[in-house]
Amino acid sequence: MLAQCAVALVSDTVEGLVRRFVVPVGRALPACAADATLRTDVVVLSVVVPARNESLTVGATIVALLERAERPDLLELILVDGGSTDATVDVARRAAQSRGSVPRAMQVVASQGGRGAALRAGTDVASGGLVLFVHADVLVPRGYDRLVRDGLASRTGDTAGTTRPLLCAFRLAFARETTDDADRWVLGLVERAANFRARRLALPWGDQGLAARRADLADALDHGFDAALPILEDLDLVVRARRAAARLGRPAVRTLDACVEASPRRYRRRGLLASNWINAGLLLWWHLGATPHLIFRLYYGHDVSA
Repeated sequence: MLAQCAVALVSDTVEGLVRRFVVPVGRALPACAADATLRTDVVVLSVVVPARNESLTVGATIVALLERAERPDLLELILVDGGSTDATVDVARRAAQSRGSVPRAMQVVASQGGRGAALRAGTDVASGGLVLFVHADVLVPRGYDRLVRDGLASRTGDTAGTTRPLLCAFRLAFARETTDDADRWVLGLVERAANFRARRLALPWGDQGLAARRADLADALDHGFDAALPILEDLDLVVRARRAAARLGRPAVRTLDACVEASPRRYRRRGLLASNWINAGLLLWWHLGATPHLIFRLYYGHDVSA
């Protein structure tokens, strides 16, 4: 019952955010045709992985990105290090070098200021026509690159790009790192709530692997993630995508029919039920006007610069 209440509160808070921030503005504008004819099946996919002190998980994330791509020849990997004090960069480099057949070496970019700044830094150096953002504790499904290409493509017969979404995202699943039936049940409930939010409310979060065309990030989405946001940068981007979609007469988000596998460690660190209540509280505080820097401090217990 407590878990259901927590999930319901998160859903209600998110719905309130949608009503507050996502409203059609003016008349629908014609879709941007600048890259309407871009062939997503032959363009390079840039994958941006923000990481800070993720030495325990980033290696598996990099290996999955390389091994599970159907077209590794059209893949560009960018690791954005947010000031790690552990072996995150070395682990990621070893993982990338262990797959020597990849034609493009992984780039490593340094960033400070939180995840929004890291994601923007990765976007700025990406050369691919498509960009996928993957957290450093997430495993992508097999064929993820094809799924992203298909997800960001226009539907058959659409030459103007009006069926092309601004963003796409995977469904969410958690790695089952526990045999406790109660924990598994709560994780399943969180999964179902997250996937309902993504598919029905068009509000996926960053751990679901957000992707976009680089042209849309630059134009319709004002260069993508807000570098000034150390937290909630994913929700901010999705909210802005919904606003832009209303103006452009295009879909905001397309949910892909495959799951990424995210680590439940942050939920388990505080307790599964407590984590849901905390997340609901953070969303409510943001809805009521709390600054992202204050929310970051409340969530992590220290300032962004620490």
